[in-house]
Amino acid sequence: MNRTELNKVITKILKAYEEMRLQSTLNGNSEVLETNREIGRILQTVERKATEPERSTGSWMRSISEELQKHLKRGFSERNLFYARKFYEIYGNSKIDVRLSWSHYRILSSITDANLREKLMKEAIEGNWNRDDLSYRVRDIGELRKAPTLRWRRPEGVLWNYKIKDISKEKGTLLVDLGFIVITNCRSRVLEENSKLATFYKSKNKMEFGICPNQNWIRNSTFTLVK
Repeated sequence: MNRTELNKVITKILKAYEEMRLQSTLNGNSEVLETNREIGRILQTVERKATEPERSTGSWMRSISEELQKHLKRGFSERNLFYARKFYEIYGNSKIDVRLSWSHYRILSSITDANLREKLMKEAIEGNWNRDDLSYRVRDIGELRKAPTLRWRRPEGVLWNYKIKDISKEKGTLLVDLGFIVITNCRSRVLEENSKLATFYKSKNKMEFGICPNQNWIRNSTFTLVK
């Protein structure tokens, strides 16, 4: 974008902003919405004329933002300009409900699903939601959509039965390498972390099966495991 084109764009946006400022005392919210729609229309026209490198890097909008901030310190960050362009992209010249503020429409404009956007807009109006109410609702829906349905996976593979019959009297323990880790309810005994060795202890004709790294224990001389 050359300097001449940039100056024309800046002039148009500043004019729209000045008209909003003068009329906002009469029709505050309506004027704010219409001004952002007009700014969005101007930006969309500029974007269509921008080169591919300008569009891919966003330099065209950055140049406009930097130039506008020389005239007005607030309200024309790249983020705000992006929302204005998105607002026009979604609502175009269609009728907008002035019961919702610009803050509401900024949030709604970020929703790509048209049906969901319409649904939330109606809920916001009927429920008299403020900006935070709408934001929380959108966030909740987003989390629900992202969260997978939790289901227990059925075991796969072959069941193997292990039974310890004899233990040397000279040694109080027997180590068996199962090649994997089993998880059960936790007790206080500690084995080496990440070890794959299950330890068996002889105690009053019973076997204590130690499982790591969760410090878990099963007491049974016969046990069934999934390999």
